[in-house]
Amino acid sequence: MSRLRLDPATWLWVIAGEARGLAPARAAGPGPADCPFCPAASLKEEALILQKEDDAGRWTVRVLADRAPVFHSKGELDRRGDGLYDHMATVGAHEIVVEGQVHDLRVGMLPVEIFEGTLEVCRDRIVALKQDPRLRYVEVFQLQGREAGALLLHPHAQILGAPMIPTRVERELRAAHTHYLAKERCLYCDLIRKESQEEARVVELTPEFLLLCPYASRYPYEMWLLPRQHNSSFEEAMKEPGALARLADVLASGLRRAEAITPSLSFVLHTEPNRSLPTWLREEWRSLPLDYHWHIEIVPRLRQPRKTLPPQEYFLNEVLPEDAARRLRGL
Repeated sequence: MSRLRLDPATWLWVIAGEARGLAPARAAGPGPADCPFCPAASLKEEALILQKEDDAGRWTVRVLADRAPVFHSKGELDRRGDGLYDHMATVGAHEIVVEGQVHDLRVGMLPVEIFEGTLEVCRDRIVALKQDPRLRYVEVFQLQGREAGALLLHPHAQILGAPMIPTRVERELRAAHTHYLAKERCLYCDLIRKESQEEARVVELTPEFLLLCPYASRYPYEMWLLPRQHNSSFEEAMKEPGALARLADVLASGLRRAEAITPSLSFVLHTEPNRSLPTWLREEWRSLPLDYHWHIEIVPRLRQPRKTLPPQEYFLNEVLPEDAARRLRGL
């Protein structure tokens, strides 16, 4: 049985041990006959969490419980200390969002109603999962293609409800908090103003969203999608009428641009943590609605650069963000 272990030197949580029920890796391109997400696949009743249907009664988007979850919905956190070390159970949620019935569509080519439906069910699942006080963070991400590590060809996103805040998100939160304490302004709002004025790294600008290549891009053609109106919470922002459709339009545009560079990509949604926190944590993050800013990060997954460096310690990006934005604007 796996456990979450905290590295006291880096504050990095690691899932250690055998993951219960974890399925072996499968090839990235099984046909519809053996695809678990296609309509012909057998589906246990308890696996279906949520389903959207069209006017004819055909399902368009499904949310399923992952058959081999990283985090398990049953059980207690069982937080323990062992001298210097801390560990807890891998309690949480792991769900799959199946995007339509067509087996081999790329995500950027999905029909607009499916794309908007995907964002809608992700919003609703984030809201539902945040009712669970065991969960500190809910993350939505998607992998496509071999270079991104996708195991199945059928378009699908994933939702993880975790009992801790991922390390990269926590670093974002702390950087935004430090900026706010010093200047009483949102770091991301300042970034949006500067990038909109300079335009060198802007890929697409609409009245509501900014799509850009970040100044210190970690990967070639990396893009961030940010709402121009401040909000720390994706799920709250997407309650506004028409918001889902407008986001779907810009996000699909960014994904199509990425797919013109390479068929392999990943994207991840970063939103605020669960506010159902212990009292001491609520006090620590009391300015979070003012200093954090939800956003989506899109990363085209190219082959590794010729020079290799220690993974996640140094990032070597051989394409300047300004050059990347210029090319992406023209796609």
